[in-house]
Amino acid sequence: MDRTEGLIDFFHNDKNSLFKISTDEVRDVVSLCIIVLARDDYKEILKVKAFELLCSIAREDFFPLKERWTLYWILQRNYFVSELFDECGQTLEEVYAAIYLKIENAMPASLIEGDKVQEEQDVIVIITDQFLDLKHAPTRRVLDYAYTIQKRLGISVTIINDSGFHLENFPYMNFNATASFAEGYNRINELPYKGEKFSFYQVPVTMPDLQEIANVIYNIKKLSPRLVLNVGGSSFTSDLCRHFVRTATIACTTAMPVSMADYLVLNRQLRDTDKKKIERLQPWQKVVEAVFNYIMPDENTLRFYTRKEFGVAEDEWLIVSAGNRMQEEMDDEFLEMVDRVLGELPNSHFMVIGEIFEEEQIADKFTNREKLSFTGDVEDGSQAIRLADVYIQPNRKGGGRAAFEAMYHGIPVITTRYGDAWDVCGKEFGVGSYQEMEERLKSYYKDGELYNSMREKSRERSLELEDMKGMFEKLFSNIGVEYQQGDRFVDELKFYNIFAKKKDEDFGTELKEKVVNLENKLDQLTHLAYVTERRSRDNEFAVVFNSTINGSEWLKEVSLSPGRVAISYQGLYVLYRSLDEFRPKRILEIGLGQSTRVIGAYAEYFHAQHYIVEHDKDWIEFFLDKHGEKKDTEIVWLERKETIYKGRWVHTTAPIKYYDKFAETLTDKIFDFIFVDGPQGSEEYSRVDIMEILPECLADSFVIMVDDSERPGERKTIGAILGILEKEEIAYSICEIDGMKNTVLIVSEDLGFLCSI
Repeated sequence: MDRTEGLIDFFHNDKNSLFKISTDEVRDVVSLCIIVLARDDYKEILKVKAFELLCSIAREDFFPLKERWTLYWILQRNYFVSELFDECGQTLEEVYAAIYLKIENAMPASLIEGDKVQEEQDVIVIITDQFLDLKHAPTRRVLDYAYTIQKRLGISVTIINDSGFHLENFPYMNFNATASFAEGYNRINELPYKGEKFSFYQVPVTMPDLQEIANVIYNIKKLSPRLVLNVGGSSFTSDLCRHFVRTATIACTTAMPVSMADYLVLNRQLRDTDKKKIERLQPWQKVVEAVFNYIMPDENTLRFYTRKEFGVAEDEWLIVSAGNRMQEEMDDEFLEMVDRVLGELPNSHFMVIGEIFEEEQIADKFTNREKLSFTGDVEDGSQAIRLADVYIQPNRKGGGRAAFEAMYHGIPVITTRYGDAWDVCGKEFGVGSYQEMEERLKSYYKDGELYNSMREKSRERSLELEDMKGMFEKLFSNIGVEYQQGDRFVDELKFYNIFAKKKDEDFGTELKEKVVNLENKLDQLTHLAYVTERRSRDNEFAVVFNSTINGSEWLKEVSLSPGRVAISYQGLYVLYRSLDEFRPKRILEIGLGQSTRVIGAYAEYFHAQHYIVEHDKDWIEFFLDKHGEKKDTEIVWLERKETIYKGRWVHTTAPIKYYDKFAETLTDKIFDFIFVDGPQGSEEYSRVDIMEILPECLADSFVIMVDDSERPGERKTIGAILGILEKEEIAYSICEIDGMKNTVLIVSEDLGFLCSI
C-alpha cells in the first residue's frame, strides 16, 4: 500500500482525526482525494473511500462555506459521470442539507419567519443556478418552462439565476470552476425568447454569498409569487423561500432532485428503488410524478449540417452517440461493441457528436478506424444527430435530451436500462447489456420492417415528450397553483387580413354601412379582375398547349379534362414541355389524375419507369377501368392520414394530410422527374411527403414540379424543399408559371433552360 492509499485509509476510518489537524492540512487531504478521483490508475475501492472522505469534509462547519460548496459540486460531477458512486447518493444529500442549514441559520429571522404569502400575485419565479446560452440544455429548459407557463398558461414569469454554480476557484482543488459563468447577463434585466419577455436577474458574485442570497429572497418575498420553481436542484435560494411561499424543484434529469422544497417533481414514475429516498424526505416534502418534457427550437434558428461536413458518405448506415462527456462515458466495453458492429455490417459508420479532448485515445480502440468520425464541438447538436440512422446510448446518467432529439427526427434509439435516456425513451428502446445492444443494431440493419416500425414508435414517443403545457397543467393542479384554463397559445399561421377596419366610434352608422358596402364592392371587383386575368391567361395556355402537342410523337389520341380541381392548361403545358425536352427515365407522380394521362403516355412510348402514389382506392379502380393499365406504370396505394405531422424535415402544429409509410415504400428509389399534386392541400404545410425522401431520391439531373403553388401550404413546402437543397449544397434553378392555378419548377442546374419555356 503506497502512501496515498495509507493516508486516505487513515482519515476514512477515523474521520474525527480531521478535527485534530489544521485547515490547511485538511485542504491537503482534499487535494489528494480529488487527484485520486481524477486518475485512472487508482483502485475503485480507493476512489469510493476518497469520495466518502470528501463528503465528510464538506459536511462539517469547521471548513469554510465557499470551499464546502465548490467541493459539493466536484462531488456532484463525479457522482453524475460515474456509476462507481451510485451508492453515495444519500451521503451527497446529507452534504447539501448541512450546507443549506448553515445558510438558513445565517438568514435574518424577519426574512424567513412568519406566515405564508396570503395574497399571491400573478407571477411565478423560476430559479436556476446557471444560465448560459441555447447550446446549454439546462438554460434552454429554463426558457422553455418560462415560455410555456407565461405564453400558454397565462402566468407571468420572472427568471433568476442565483449563480449557485458560479463557484470560487480554489487552485488546491485542481478544479477549474470559473468557466461556467456568463458575466454578460449581469447587465440584463429582461430576457426575450420566442416573442415573450421575462424579467431577469443574475447574481453577479460567486456563491454562496450570504448578503446576495438574503437580498434575492427579500425581493422574491416582495413579489408574492404563486410559486418559486427551481430548475435543477441544490438551490438554497429557492429552498429558503419555502418559509413564505409554495416551492417546487424539478431536476434537469430523471433522478429525484436534491432539494428542501415543498414539492420534488420527479420526471418519471416512482419505482421501488425510490422508497428509501422517500423515507428520508423532510416532513413538509411531497413527491409529484411528471413527464420529462422537451421542446425543439424553431426550425429557422437551427444550424443545418450535411454528412459531408463530417466525412460521412450519404449511403453509409450511420450510428451516432452524442454528449458533452463522451470521453469519460464511453467505456472500453461500449467501444469494443461498436467496433465489432462496424466490422460485421458493411457500409456502416460510427460518429461521436460533442467535444472529445483526446480523439486518438478513443480511435485506438477501433480496428475499423476508417469507419469512425468525430464532429467536435458543434453549434447545434440536434441537427448533427438528425443525420443518423440509429442513435445509441452508453451507460450514463444523462443523455435524455440527445435521445429525445433523435426520436424527434424519427431515429430509433438503443439505450441501456440506466439513466435519463432510458426514462425518456421508455422500455421498448432499452437493452440490458452491450451484447443486447449489439444484437439490436444488427437487427435494425438487416430487418427493414422492424427498423421502420421503431422509427414510427420514436416519432410517437417524441409527441408525448413535447407536451410541456400538459405537464405543467397536471403539476399545478397537484400542488395547488392556479393558472388560466384553456389554451392561450396564439398560432401565427392562422393570422388573416381584416379588410374593413373600424374607424372612430362617433363615425355615423349610416356612413359606416356605406363605406363597408363600397369596400365590399371594391373587393368583389378586384377579385373579379384577378379571376378574369387568370382565366384569360389559362385560355392562352390552352391554345399554346394544343398547338404544342399537335404532331407530338408520343402524346396521341389522349383525351384530357383540365381545370377545376385537376391540373390546368398551364400545368399541362409545363408538364409536357419538361418531359419532352428532358426525356426522364424514372418518374414519381404523387396523386393520380389528368397528369397521369400525359405521363403514362410518355412512359409507355419511351419505356420510362413510372410510379404513382394515390390514396383513393375507388378512384384508382375507376381510372384503370376507364383508361386501362400500362406496363411501364405502377400505381402504389398508400393510406392517407390527417394528423399533426412529425417528419424528417418539417413538423406542424396543426393536422395536415399526408401518405402513411411513404418513405418506407419508396426508400432506395432514384427519380429524375417528380410531379407533386397530392394529397389534397392543407393549410400549414401541404403535400410534404416528397421531403421524406429528399435529397437521396434525386438523380444528378432532376425536375421537381409542384402544382397549385399559389396556395400558402404548397408555398411553405416549396420553401422547405429549397432549404433542403441548399443545406445539401445542391445547385438548382426555380421558376413559377401562373395561370388559373400556378405551377413551380425546381430543376437541377444543368436543366435551367426549362425555366425559360
